[in-house]
Amino acid sequence: MTSDGLPHQVEFDPAGSLDPVRRPWPKLALRVEVEGTLAVRMRRAQLGWLLELVETIARMERRHRFLRCRRPVVPPRASNAAAWWAYAVRAVISKRSDDL
Repeated sequence: MTSDGLPHQVEFDPAGSLDPVRRPWPKLALRVEVEGTLAVRMRRAQLGWLLELVETIARMERRHRFLRCRRPVVPPRASNAAAWWAYAVRAVISKRSDDL
């Protein structure tokens, strides 16, 4: 990896997540600081893929926040409304406790 004179910091954790619910995945964090303007050339399709990646990561972060609330597996319908209301209550309580 070359830095082209840019200040950077790279951290690698080969153990990854040790959460027993999820498989351990290696994690790589890269932080680059740029002063001034950074010019990047890409095609329209590449920009679209990049935007999709950002949206996917944001969606994964939102879902990860409420994993411990045990989201119901079946889609919401009148027959399982109680399970979805219970999930909503757990999610709100979890969010409020995280905000404190």
